[in-house]
Order: sequence, then C-alpha cells, then structure tokens
Amino acid sequence: MAPLGRMQPSLSIAFLPRLLVATTWSCSFALSHFCFLNTVWTWESLQVKKMKIFHVPCLEDNFACLIIDESNKEAAVVDPVKPNKILQVANQHHANINHTKGHISYFVTGKEGEDPAVFTGDTLFIAGCGKFVEGTAEQMYRSLCQTLGSLPKPTQVYCGHEYTVKNLQFALTVELDNVKKQQKLSWAQQKRQAGLPTIPSSFEEEWETNPFLRVDLPDLQARVGCKSPVETLQKTRQLKDNWRG
Repeated sequence: MAPLGRMQPSLSIAFLPRLLVATTWSCSFALSHFCFLNTVWTWESLQVKKMKIFHVPCLEDNFACLIIDESNKEAAVVDPVKPNKILQVANQHHANINHTKGHISYFVTGKEGEDPAVFTGDTLFIAGCGKFVEGTAEQMYRSLCQTLGSLPKPTQVYCGHEYTVKNLQFALTVELDNVKKQQKLSWAQQKRQAGLPTIPSSFEEEWETNPFLRVDLPDLQARVGCKSPVETLQKTRQLKDNWRG
C-alpha cells in the first residue's frame, strides 16, 4: 500500500476519509473504482477511448475480465485468478496489462454512446450479493444499494462468479410472482445448458430481479416480515445462507 505522494501523477483520485485502501499504477482506462474495506470507499476516474471487454472463465465458476483500450492496446484485468490464461488472451489481442492492488469494484466508461461497465467481484452477483463475512447489513446496504446502486441503469454488470441460476432460483422463493425473474431464470438455464456465461447483466435488470437490490420495496419487506431496507437485506441474506435449493 503506497501513500498518496507515491501515486502516479496521471491519475486523479479522490479519497474518502480515514483510509487509503489501494495502490494504483498509471493506466489509460476510464476506471472509477469503489473499494469496500472496513466500510471505506475510494473512487478513481480515468478515460477509455475505445473499450472492449473479454470475460475469461477460470477455475470452476470464476470469471476474470480483460478490458482493452483498442486505441492504444493498454489493458487492465479484474480478478486474474489464472495469470497465465489471462496473459494468453491478452497476447492474442496484442494488449499490454497494467496493475492495481486491493479489493476493488471498477466502473469503466468508454466513448459516448457505449454502455459503461462495472466489475463487482464478490460484492454484487447477478441476482445476488456476497455474504456478510466481516461487515454488517447496514454497511452492505450502503455499498450495494446506495453506492453501486447509484450507477446508470444501462451499466453492464460483470461479477466474479457464475451463480446466476441458483441466485434466481432463490430469488423466486421471496418473490414467486415476479415475471422478470421467471423469464431471466429460463434464459439463464438455457445459457448454461449451452455452456455459455450469463454475464454480463445490467443494473436495469438487477433492479428488476435482484432481491438484495430490491430491499427498499415495501412489498418485499412485507414478504420477509421486515419494516426497513437494512433489516430486509439482513433477513434476505440469512434466508439465502440457509437455503438449500
């Protein structure tokens, strides 16, 4: 972890109070990143001229994402769990990879007219969210629903694991009559049967199908016997942890 004075001058970074949580090297991408560590978020913004995204299957259900700026072949990687495999894909596209350290979600924008993308790691999954391993439901609500949830609806969501089918099956247990969830589950099952990924999603779809983003809805709160978004998020996460579908 490097102090602020050691950061590369080409980056413009605004830090929230108390803690610097990542070290970032120079990169020509538009990467806005949020980092959730001990409830502290950091933000960084850069510019991509022409963006191309490749998601690379790794291990049993992981995805790494390779982001290439086609204008200069600079590249960044999210969750490079299989470095040699990532390098192989990067070499195929003649890309040069830059580096960051830390547990970060990246928000990436390209040229005007292109949908932005966010790489959420283990925080937000398609129709799901990560477990509250160390943090609280209130912290996750701020991270998930308020910070990530503030991104534009067309934003493409690239998560770190292929959990979509199971997540949607659980999501229907708390909103059985949600037609959007039913349709997306059928679509996701067809994708997986064909050996294809269900990633990316979009925030517009997630607001319609992800129960962990829908905790502000009075109807969902009533269905799980809660009266506030944070309480509903905690109860829904507990239900998911105990679910054996």
